Amino acid sequence: MARRGIRSFVLGLALVAAVLIPESAARLSGQVQAPAPSVDAIRNATLITVSRGTINNGTIVMRDGKIAAIGTNVQIPAGATVVDGTGKFVTPGLIDAHSHIGNDTINEGATAVSSITDMGQVLNPTNIAIQRDLAGGLTTANILHGSAKPIGGGSVTIKLRWGVKKGDDLIFEGSMPGIKFALGENPKRQGGGIIVSPTDADIAAIPEGQRHLYVLQRRVAFTPIIRTPAGDTQAELRIMMVSDGDGYRAVMPLVRMGRGKMMGVDHNKGPRFVGASAALMTPDAATTPPLAAPSEIED
Repeated sequence: MARRGIRSFVLGLALVAAVLIPESAARLSGQVQAPAPSVDAIRNATLITVSRGTINNGTIVMRDGKIAAIGTNVQIPAGATVVDGTGKFVTPGLIDAHSHIGNDTINEGATAVSSITDMGQVLNPTNIAIQRDLAGGLTTANILHGSAKPIGGGSVTIKLRWGVKKGDDLIFEGSMPGIKFALGENPKRQGGGIIVSPTDADIAAIPEGQRHLYVLQRRVAFTPIIRTPAGDTQAELRIMMVSDGDGYRAVMPLVRMGRGKMMGVDHNKGPRFVGASAALMTPDAATTPPLAAPSEIED
């Protein structure tokens, strides 16, 4: 019995060696090959590019999800997965510069200044909005703190990667950090310690030891300037100013319209609601002289 047990044990070792040794030898000799890259192609589509204009009846080849070739005379590698794009358009992934998707929470409401928080701390990769936005063509989003307080938390830029396990896997490596300032209408909404039209009595009622937690802002007086079938409405125009070193240029304004006391959504429900949209700059906007620095612009 003892010999049979020893013989079985030795045979077992021999079988293990027969299986493992060739694999080990192959790895040492460098014969193990990496998995072949996945290759996908879209052909016969209208390709709208950033730097090459519009390419009609074009082909785009991607290796492991990254563009490898684009044009009208592009050779598609053998074995590639090919999609016929006849009658369809292919564009670069959309970028949302102001988003609140993929988070477990949006606002830190305990204080008017919550710059110690960061949206990267509450990223939720299982948020279904990520998958839905991907289906709509969005690939990158700047995740901002909410507008409940004047100074919110830090922002984070993410790549929409559906299926990852950790919030850190969404972060766009190398993206610039930011912070949310809401010095417009939103933080003045009634509720959560916010008084829309404060009086001297309201200000006097704030305990001395808590006054550093409040921000007093002058409310904008909107003028009805747009005529609609239901009557004149007021408009708010927000313009992002981008510095090019010599001054500031206006890009991508946001237009909001309403008839409520303020432009916040809570004040424009029902018949008072008009709508909002992004306004496009005129074609000659890029050639206009740069504006002066904000501190040099008169009211």
